[in-house]
Amino acid sequence: MQEAEGLTKDSRMGSRMGSRVDGEEQAVSDTDAGLTISEEEAEALEKASFKGMVATVMNEAQYRILRGRTPREFVKQKPGRGGRFQEYVEHGYVTSVLNDAFGWEWDLNILDIEPGKKYLRVPAEPGVDTNRPRDEIVVCVELVVKIHDPEDKRTVIATIRKTDFGRAEVLKGQLIGDAMRSAVSTGMKRAAARLGVALDLYWKDSGEEYIPAERAPKDLVELKKVAGNLNNVMSLTGMSMKEVAGDVEGAWRKWKRATGR
Repeated sequence: MQEAEGLTKDSRMGSRMGSRVDGEEQAVSDTDAGLTISEEEAEALEKASFKGMVATVMNEAQYRILRGRTPREFVKQKPGRGGRFQEYVEHGYVTSVLNDAFGWEWDLNILDIEPGKKYLRVPAEPGVDTNRPRDEIVVCVELVVKIHDPEDKRTVIATIRKTDFGRAEVLKGQLIGDAMRSAVSTGMKRAAARLGVALDLYWKDSGEEYIPAERAPKDLVELKKVAGNLNNVMSLTGMSMKEVAGDVEGAWRKWKRATGR
């Protein structure tokens, strides 16, 4: 299995990573307050909570943008450990997804990694292609998203904050500012993954049900990633493997109709 850039189960600074949602008002449950709600209100609340606490303040369109599968044309690869490859997306793709989901209502903060320090310069771990002594910059990045009331766009109903670390090697003769930009870019991508952006690259075995991209797969590898199983595609479409390979887009469309996707 390919590794993905960034997210790992263990982090030397994991205590700072995480997320939170700051609502403008404290929510009170109907049982705590002794209130009753109508069936219509109950149905609305049920729809609003379709994917956990964060989803209750985001609309479904935003959720689908964030949780959609990453189109393969935006996925890059680089050598990783053990002869494997790491898959990743570039800064521009993440920026585009966040713009599509939230418009101008998101921002980045560089938090103090130590009191009065925006970055640490530490010895780098041995690289894939070299064991020479190296230094790297480590920064703590906070992604901040404001969610507005759909009935009153001027009212902010919640602020979502996602925090993670980014690191970048300090190349010989390179300015610290340039290394920091690279580290901030990595930290931003990791923080955005906590909202769902390109999470299918970072967490391939999560069991999450990702939303297939609307663009038709280009080949059998992409079709398998979308459908999960080519045998399932053949069974539902009535097509042979040769027919599927000869018309991947047609097989994808038939599979979508058969599964109601």
